[in-house]
Amino acid sequence: MSKKGVIVLVIAMVVCTVGGFFLGNTAQSLINAPGSKADPMVAQSYVDTLVGERTAALQTQIEELESQIAALTGGSTSPVSGTPDSPEAQTPAASSKVEITGNSVNIRKTASTSADIVATAAKGDTLTYVATEKDWYKIKTSNGTVGYVASYLAKLK
Repeated sequence: MSKKGVIVLVIAMVVCTVGGFFLGNTAQSLINAPGSKADPMVAQSYVDTLVGERTAALQTQIEELESQIAALTGGSTSPVSGTPDSPEAQTPAASSKVEITGNSVNIRKTASTSADIVATAAKGDTLTYVATEKDWYKIKTSNGTVGYVASYLAKLK
């Protein structure tokens, strides 16, 4: 083989190797996109998104079931209205604080599980009580954020 033929062969091998490398990486990135389910090292934000979506779906199911229970029981849901643990039984005059009883609680913009989350609170946190709306406590955090906490995740103090 001539010297010219060897040079052409070496150049062809280099081009094929580089082309194969780029083609392989492109195919691999399409299969295992970062943060996708196929990615072996799933990003925390992807997990947070999935957990948030599932939590929202479960909260919606809870609300639907509570509505069905209310319809079947004549408007009351658990806790039973008038019991010591129900929000209606605790008077605002006697309570100026709300203690979080859930492990990690979302503070929402309005009294709905589908409302935007404006802050979070941990178990044992104490917040300022503002009002009771249905099964929600309207609260104010120490930094002035006003929002709503589901009453089953907190208690009046």
